[in-house]
Amino acid sequence: MLRDLDVSLTEASSGFEALSLLERQPFDLVLMDCHMPGMDGMSVTRELRRRMGPNRQTPVIAVTGAGEPTHIAACHEAGMTDHVLKPIDAAKLIEAMGRALMPSEDSATQPPADAYSAGAVTP
Repeated sequence: MLRDLDVSLTEASSGFEALSLLERQPFDLVLMDCHMPGMDGMSVTRELRRRMGPNRQTPVIAVTGAGEPTHIAACHEAGMTDHVLKPIDAAKLIEAMGRALMPSEDSATQPPADAYSAGAVTP
């Protein structure tokens, strides 16, 4: 789905690999799967926000199959800026990516939408 959007895509097969990539290379946007092997997406995001690396402020969109308000709140508490629910709807993913890359003036007061992550994306 992302390849069809003509973006430069970097994929990580585990949370540890994602964190390692995020510490070395700047990205414009991160799609973070909440349930990755080794280290879950919320833990990766917490660690990303804690460290002083090149992606500390990079928007992170959670990709998750859990849409319960408590799970979405936990994503935001971990430092994720938005969310997309699985199965991924292309239009909702594009909307979330647009919000992350071009936030509106009132985006700080808007609740996030939907999230998923297979890796980090640089448009």
